[in-house]
Amino acid sequence: MFLSLSRYRRSNDGCIARNRFFHKLSLYKKVVSGGKYLNTESTIIPKEKTREWLSKCKFVIAFDNKTYEGYVTEKPFQAYLAGAVPIIYADKSYIKDVNPNSNIC
Repeated sequence: MFLSLSRYRRSNDGCIARNRFFHKLSLYKKVVSGGKYLNTESTIIPKEKTREWLSKCKFVIAFDNKTYEGYVTEKPFQAYLAGAVPIIYADKSYIKDVNPNSNIC
């Protein structure tokens, strides 16, 4: 099972790569999404429950909306804190702060 972090429709519309990846992966594996956009759950997962919910997943689609130097959101770090492997589409500068062998870029 994969998880997509896509909490807000407006921000998700800005990430064509994330949307394409979500749909293509969904053809092969079950992908769950607890946000407002592409929600596959019976309810929207509240922010305060994100880590608990992510901890049930092996992988997390943690694509940022933009990829320019220095721009990194909470998405990869939420996955790390929950014990999941983030699948990342983000600026590579964040690698200096994490184990480079602990994610999929």
